Amino acid sequence: MPQGEHIELHRKRHGFRLDYHEKKRKKEARGVHKRAAFAQKAIGLQAKLYRCAGRRAVAACAGGLRRRKRPGAGAQ
Repeated sequence: MPQGEHIELHRKRHGFRLDYHEKKRKKEARGVHKRAAFAQKAIGLQAKLYRCAGRRAVAACAGGLRRRKRPGAGAQ
């Protein structure tokens, strides 16, 4: 039996805890508030990375974060 299967087997036989679904719902609701608080506090590069993380086009967004060459830096 694979390592994580014993948990699924126990739940199949005995069911979930009585307060499992309520605790899960509350935890997801708190997560929204935590993400919003972090989004308000984040500044600089951390804010850019956080803003890009939820989008599908992460590569396009991260492309703007690459280091750009300074004009005239290579002509020395």
